[in-house]
Amino acid sequence: MLKPSALLLLFFAFSAFPYALFAAETATGVVFHDQNANGHRDEGEPGVEGVRVSNGEVVVLTDGDGRYELAIEGDTILFVCKPRGWIYPVDDNHLPKFYYIHKPNGSPDDDFRYKGSEPTGPLPESVDFALRPFQAPNVIRAVLIGDPQPTSIEEVQFFGRDIISELVGVDAEFGVTLGDIVGNQLELFQPMIEMHGLAGIPWHNVVGNHDINFHAHDDQHANETFHKFYGPSDYAFQYGDVHFLAMDNIVYHGREQQGYHGGLDKRQLAFIENYLKTVPEDHRILIGTHVPLTNGTPNGEQPTPELKRVLELLSRFPHTASFSAHTHVNAIYHLGSEYGYHPHEHGVHIHHNVGTASGTWWKGPLDSRGIPMTTMRDGTPNGYAIASFDGPKMTVKWKAANHEEKYQMNIFVADAIAADEVESEKGEVLVNVFNGSHSSHVKMRVVGHSNWVAMKHEHRHDPHYARQQAIDEATPMEGTGRLNKPQESTHIWAGKLPSGLPAGTHLVEVQAEDAYGHVFTDKRPFRVQ
Repeated sequence: MLKPSALLLLFFAFSAFPYALFAAETATGVVFHDQNANGHRDEGEPGVEGVRVSNGEVVVLTDGDGRYELAIEGDTILFVCKPRGWIYPVDDNHLPKFYYIHKPNGSPDDDFRYKGSEPTGPLPESVDFALRPFQAPNVIRAVLIGDPQPTSIEEVQFFGRDIISELVGVDAEFGVTLGDIVGNQLELFQPMIEMHGLAGIPWHNVVGNHDINFHAHDDQHANETFHKFYGPSDYAFQYGDVHFLAMDNIVYHGREQQGYHGGLDKRQLAFIENYLKTVPEDHRILIGTHVPLTNGTPNGEQPTPELKRVLELLSRFPHTASFSAHTHVNAIYHLGSEYGYHPHEHGVHIHHNVGTASGTWWKGPLDSRGIPMTTMRDGTPNGYAIASFDGPKMTVKWKAANHEEKYQMNIFVADAIAADEVESEKGEVLVNVFNGSHSSHVKMRVVGHSNWVAMKHEHRHDPHYARQQAIDEATPMEGTGRLNKPQESTHIWAGKLPSGLPAGTHLVEVQAEDAYGHVFTDKRPFRVQ
C-alpha cells in the first residue's frame, strides 16, 4: 500500500507529465519487396534497406533486413516515404497505400457530421509496408492542381469534364492536389478520389481549409475525416532525385472560435528537419502546402509564421521550390536572404502559388458545354500546372482548361481606334501573361511598322475579367454564382502603340519569356481608322 506522501508525489507527477503513466509503445515492422504485388509480406519476400519511415516527426531508416522501430504515443499514423527506385502500391483509384492508421479507440467524432476512422485496436505485432521496383525517367513530370473545391456532385462533374478529361493518360509520374479538394462537403471526398483516379497516375493530396472537419473542438482532430480517406496530412515521397514534402499548414481555431490561420507547429518543423537530414545536398526539395508560405498575395495575407525557419532548413540545398494554392490566383515569387533563404549560385527559392481548377469557385456564365467560364480574379483561366524536373532545371507551365497548351496570354488593345487617338491612352496595349512574374521578359511590336519594344510590368486588374464581371453582375442568369470582384494581377504588362500608324488593319505581336525560360508568342489584330 502506498503511503499518502507517495500518493501525493504520484499525483503531482501525473499533473506535470500526463502521459507519464502510459508507456510509449514501439512500432516495429518491415519495408519489403512485394514480389507478387499482393500488398502483404509473404514468406521469402526480402526487406528493403535504407527506406525512410516516419510517425510524422521522427524519421528512421530501415536496416539491412528492411526493419524499423518507431516510438509512438496515442493516436499515430505511420507511413513509409517512397524512395528512389521503388514505388508503393495504389488502390483501384490510384491512391497510394503507404500508411497505417493507429487509432485504438477510433476518431473522437461522436458529434461529427463527417466521421473519421473506426477503432483500429491494439498496435499490430508488425506494421509492414510494401514496395515494388520502379525506375523513374530522367525527367520527372508532375501535375499540380489547386482548389478543385466542389460543393456538389454537379461541381465534381464540372471538375471532371473540364480538368480530368484532358488528364486521362497524362505523361506524368504523379499528381498532387494542393488542398481544398472539396468545398466543406466532406462526403465528396470519395467521388473526388474516383475522379482523380481517372488520370491513371498515383495521386497525392494536401489538406486545405475546406477539407477540415469544422465540428472538431481543436486543430488536433480537425483532419480526422481527411485521415480516414487519404492518410497522413504530413508526409514525403521521392522520384529520382526529387523529394516532395506535403505539409498541412491549416491551423484550425476550433469549433467554438471557428476560423483558421496558416502555420506549422514544432512537430511539423521537426519532420521537415529530420527528413532533410537524410537527403544529399544535390537533390531537389519541393514543399507543398495549401496556404501560401509567403505574403506575396495582392490582398495582403500574412505569411506562414514559420516561413523563415523553413527556408533556413532548405538553405543547405541549392535546388528548392514550394507550391501552394488557396488564393485563387496564379503567382510566382522569388525568395532570397531577406526571407531566410541563403542564395546559391543556382538562384533563389521559388514559391509558386498555383492557380485553381475551380477558377472563381465554379462561377460565371455557362459555356457551350454547360460548364461555368470560371476565370480567376486575376484574369488567369482556370486549369492546372505541369511541373518538370530535369536535374538542376525546373520548369512549370500553366495549362488552361479546355484550351491548347500554347494559350499562355491574353492581349488587350482597342479593336478600332481613330488615327488621332493612337498616341493617347486609347492606344495602350496590355497583356496578361498567365504564368508571368517579375523575372519574365515581355516585348511587343506592330508587325511591319515597329521594332520589338519592352513592355512595363505592372500590378493591375485584368481588363477582360473586369469587363466580364461587370456584365455578369448586370445580367440575369440561372444555374451558377456571380463572378467575384476582380483582384490585382501580378502578371500584367503595358505598352503603347507606335505613332504614325496608317489607316487600316494591323497586327500587334507579343513575345513573353517566363521565369522558367519558356517563350510564348501571340498576336491580335486591330484597326486604325
